[in-house]
Amino acid sequence: MDQKFQTVLDREARMKSSLFNTVKKLNMKLTLLAASFLLGVIGSNAFAASPAIVDLHTAGNFAILSKAGISDIPSSSITGNIGTSPITGAAIIATCPEVTGTIYTVDAAGPACRVVNAELLTTAVSDMETAYIDAGGRAPTEATELGDGNISGMTLFTGVYKWSTSLLINSDVTLSGSATDVWIFEIGGDLNVASAGSLATGIKVILTGGAKAQNVFWQVGGVSGATLGTYSTFNGNILSAKAIVLQTGAVLCGRALAQSAVTLDQNVVSDQCDSACIANVVITPSGSTTLCAGNSVNLTASGASTYLWSPGGQTNATITVSSNGTYTVSGTDINGCQGGASQIVTVNPSVVVTITGSTLICAGQSTKLTASGGTNYSWSTGQTTAAITVSPTSTTNYTVTVTGTNGCQKSAQVTVTVNICGTCPLTQGYWKNHASVWPVSTLMLGTVTYTKVQLLTILRKDTGNGIKGDASLILADQLIAAKLNLANGAVGTPITATIAAADPLIGSRTIPITPKITPNTAAGARMVALAATLDNFNNGRLTPGCGL
Repeated sequence: MDQKFQTVLDREARMKSSLFNTVKKLNMKLTLLAASFLLGVIGSNAFAASPAIVDLHTAGNFAILSKAGISDIPSSSITGNIGTSPITGAAIIATCPEVTGTIYTVDAAGPACRVVNAELLTTAVSDMETAYIDAGGRAPTEATELGDGNISGMTLFTGVYKWSTSLLINSDVTLSGSATDVWIFEIGGDLNVASAGSLATGIKVILTGGAKAQNVFWQVGGVSGATLGTYSTFNGNILSAKAIVLQTGAVLCGRALAQSAVTLDQNVVSDQCDSACIANVVITPSGSTTLCAGNSVNLTASGASTYLWSPGGQTNATITVSSNGTYTVSGTDINGCQGGASQIVTVNPSVVVTITGSTLICAGQSTKLTASGGTNYSWSTGQTTAAITVSPTSTTNYTVTVTGTNGCQKSAQVTVTVNICGTCPLTQGYWKNHASVWPVSTLMLGTVTYTKVQLLTILRKDTGNGIKGDASLILADQLIAAKLNLANGAVGTPITATIAAADPLIGSRTIPITPKITPNTAAGARMVALAATLDNFNNGRLTPGCGL
C-alpha cells in the first residue's frame, strides 16, 4: 500500500464514529481492508475482534485504590472496598457509613472501621501499576487520535483506542457491544468530562448492547489525571498515573485506581454496577436556591420510590429548606436500585433597615425621614430616594422597602404623629427676667392667689441646694412658669396631670411653706419630681418642634 493511499485511509478513519451510527454489521467474513472500501471507513471495529481484558489482579478487589489518599466532601455513597498505600490511613477522609465494603489501611490511623492490612494493600497497588502498564502497552486496533482528542457524541465499538494528547468528553458517549466486548482507552494526556447542573442533564458514558463497565479501561497518563465533571455518569475502570477527581454529584460505575490521590464530593461510586444498579435520583428546586433570610425553597427528589434526606432525616420526596447548607438525598427505586443527589442552598442575610428623623411634629410642620441599610429604596409615598420630606396634616404611617446589595428586601414602618402645638413654652428664667410681657398679673398656686409682685418675689428667692433646699420653692418656680406658658398659648396637654397633682400638694399654704419642706422628705421628694416634669415642659422638651 503506497503512502498516498495510506494517507487517504487515515483521514477517512477519523470519520468512522459518525458513520458507525448508519452502518449495520455485516454477518460475513470480510477482511478489515475490504470493509474499509465497502463502508468508507478504515479499521471499523464493528468487524474487529475484542481485545483481551486488562487483568487488574488484586487491584480489582477495590472500588477506590490510591497511593496518596482519599478525600471526601460528605456524603458520598461507595460500594466496594477502598484503601491507600503507602500513605497512612489518616489520609482517608471518607467515613464508615459512606462505605459499603471494607476500608483498608497500612497502619492504625484512619476511619474507626478500618482494617489494617499493609501487605494486601502493597500487593494491590503493585497490581494496579502493572495493569496501568498493561493497558498503556496495547497496540491500537483503531485509528489513533480519534476526534483529535474530542470524542463527544460518538458511538464507539470494542477495540483499543489511543491518543497522545488529552481526551475531552463534553456530550454523551456510547460504548456499544456485547457483555464480552472490551474497550481500552490509552490517553497520553488528561481525561476531562464536562460538568452540568444535575444528574438528569449530566454528561454520560453510556453502555449499550449488554456492554459491561468491568470490561472498560481508561488508562490516563496526563500530568493532572482524570476529572469527572459535576453530575456526570461515567462507566469503566480508571487507571490514572496521577489524581482522579470526582466533582460534585458525579457517579462512577467502575473503579478509581490512582497512583496519586482520589478526590470525592458527594459522589456515588460502585464497582458492582454490572451486578447491581443505580437509581438516577435527581433533585428539582421549586425556585432559586439562593434565598434571602426568612424565605424558603422546596427541594423535590425524583427517580426513586423511597427517600432519605440529610441533614434532617426526612423521608418525603419534597422537603422545605430555609437554611444554608448542602442537602443530600439517597433514594431506592422499586427494583432496589439506589442512587443519590445533592443540592446546595445559599441563604443571604436579611437587610437591616433603620429610619431616622423626627416622628413628632406640630401641625403645619415638615419632617425629614431617612432610611438606611440598602442600595435601593421604595417609600409608600412613591418616592425612591433614601430620604424624603413629609408634611402630614394628621398622624400618618410611612413604609419603606429597602433592597440590599445581595438583592434581599426588607420593609419597615414609621409613624409621624401630628400635634396641635400652639406657642412654644418659655423657661422659668425667661419669665423671671421678663415680667413686662407676662400675659396675666395674678396666678393661683394651690388655693391661694398671688399678685405679680408676690410671684416675682417667689421666683427670686434662693431655693437652696441638696437636702437643705426648699422643695416648695423648687415646685413653685416651675409651676409659675408653666401657668404663665399656658396663659401665653402653649398647649398644656403634656402637663395637665402634673398641675392637677401640684396644686393640691401646695393646698392653702403660702409659698414658701413653713416649716420648710426639704427634698429628702416624702412630700419634698414628690414636689421635686413634679417640678422636674414642669421644667421639661417649660424648656419645650414635651412640645413637638419646641425642645432641643
